[in-house]
Amino acid sequence: MKAISFLLAAGTLAACQTTETPTPTGNLENDMLPSAEVTAFEQVDQRLGYENARIRYDASNCAIYQATGPNGQGYSEPLRSASGDRICVDS
Repeated sequence: MKAISFLLAAGTLAACQTTETPTPTGNLENDMLPSAEVTAFEQVDQRLGYENARIRYDASNCAIYQATGPNGQGYSEPLRSASGDRICVDS
């Protein structure tokens, strides 16, 4: 009987446990902010909405949006910063 009471009490306590995610406070660290590539990718992807979209890098180490267009053909577009410059990675 004691074992059953113990199991019921343990089960009740486990059910009360919360899984709330803490909200970050203060300044965000740089690693918590999206990169320029991700920001540009999200804007292009929202505009086009093509399937299998991903970020790729060309031979010049510049970011491109690559996806499958509505006609089933591959599509790519250079990713650009807010100022219109191509987003490239120094190698």
